[in-house]
Amino acid sequence: MRFEAPKLDAQCDASLHPDIITDGRFYGDTDLRVRWEMLEHLFRNVAVYESDAE
Repeated sequence: MRFEAPKLDAQCDASLHPDIITDGRFYGDTDLRVRWEMLEHLFRNVAVYESDAE
């Protein structure tokens, strides 16, 4: 078995949306995903999602 450097993929998305009904109110979303190949064809996935109204 030969080990190579592990592959790591990360993705972060963020968005801010205005409220259609209430002036001055915004909704925000954040999404973070990380995928790490520990061994060949063996992956560890982590996902975090946050949504908030301001």
